[in-house]
Amino acid sequence: MTENIAKAVEKNRGKSLKNTVKQNIENEEVVEQETQTQTLIYCGPSISSIGLTQFSVFKNGIPLSAKVLGNDCKSLISLFKPIDQLSKTQKNLKEIGSRDNQLFDNVLNYVKGE
Repeated sequence: MTENIAKAVEKNRGKSLKNTVKQNIENEEVVEQETQTQTLIYCGPSISSIGLTQFSVFKNGIPLSAKVLGNDCKSLISLFKPIDQLSKTQKNLKEIGSRDNQLFDNVLNYVKGE
């Protein structure tokens, strides 16, 4: 969140810092609320250390354990997709060089410790 605040401050230079920070926090809270109400499916590799299995479905947003790990590996969070994107995501995962394929590889490498 602090990176986003810094970007917003730079973008809104000359405007009130307090208003810029407040707006950024409000925007992030809206995204968080939308994510929590949406049913998501995890399309990344299974991560046994946090009990996250590929194609697990989450009705209340991204689980806390994944959010914590996602602080170090941003690609992890990007592999939580709305259920209606599952078919498209599965195709993208198989397509070498696609964004989803690269995200999957990033998470796999992170989990392996590379």
